[in-house]
Amino acid sequence: MVLEQILTGSTIQLRVTRFLLVMFVGLLFTRAVVMPVARKLASRRSDNVTTQASIENLIGIMSGFAVFSTALQAGSFGGLVTIVGTVAAALTVAVGFGMREEVGSLVSGLFIQLDNPFVKGDYIKVNDTEGVVREIGFRTTELKSSASEKLVIPNRVLTANGLRNFTKGKKTKTSVSVKVPSENAEKAEDLLLKEASGAEKVLEKPEPEVVYDALDEAKAEIELHYWVKNPEDVSEIRSVILRSFSSKAENNKVFGEKDE
Repeated sequence: MVLEQILTGSTIQLRVTRFLLVMFVGLLFTRAVVMPVARKLASRRSDNVTTQASIENLIGIMSGFAVFSTALQAGSFGGLVTIVGTVAAALTVAVGFGMREEVGSLVSGLFIQLDNPFVKGDYIKVNDTEGVVREIGFRTTELKSSASEKLVIPNRVLTANGLRNFTKGKKTKTSVSVKVPSENAEKAEDLLLKEASGAEKVLEKPEPEVVYDALDEAKAEIELHYWVKNPEDVSEIRSVILRSFSSKAENNKVFGEKDE
C-alpha cells in the first residue's frame, strides 16, 4: 500500500523530497505555461465565456493529474491507478464516518468545474441566496452579496437545488417586483418602465419589460425586468429604481388611498 511505503521506506525522505520537487516544478510549469496556452486555445475555439472556462478547467484538471502521476513515479510511490484506488478507499471510509456532505461537495465541485453552469463574475441565485461569483473551489463557492458580504456556499447546495444564472455573455438580467391594487396596475407599469429607462446603468438593449406574475381583483404583482452591464451594479440599481418608484407611486397614489 502507498501508506505503508510512506511510513516504512528507508529512503523515505529522499523520495518525499523528489515527490514534492516534481510537484512544485510541475504545478509552476502548469500555471506559467500550460494555462496561458489553454486560455488562448479556448478563446480560439469559442467566443462563449462558459465554453472557454470549461476548456480551461478541463485542461487544468488533466494537467494536475499528469503532474501528480509524474510526481508519484519520481518518488517511487506507485502509479496513478494505485493512488486513485487508495483515495477511493479513503473516500468510502470518510462517507462511513459521516463525511458524506463534504465528499458530496467535492464531487459537486468537480462537476461545476467541468460543466460551468456559472463562471467568476456571474450573478447567480440559489434558494434565497444571491450574489456575484467571486471564487469557485472544489468544495465551496464564494459569492459577494448585495450587502457586500462574503457568502460561502457548499457546492453540493448549488448542484442539488434550482440554480439561476442571470448573466449572459457581457450583460446581466435583474428584476424589481412590486404589488399594487389591480386598478392601478397600468399606472405602476408605466412608472416602472420610466424608472428603468431613466436609470443611468440600465441597458437600452434589450429593452426593459414588465410582466404580471399574479393578477386578481384585489392585487396585481408586477415584475420589471431589465439588463445591466456590470453584475456588481445589480443591488445599487435595484435600490435606486425602487426608491424612486416608491416616492413617485406614493405621490400618484399608486398603492391606493391610506386609511386614516
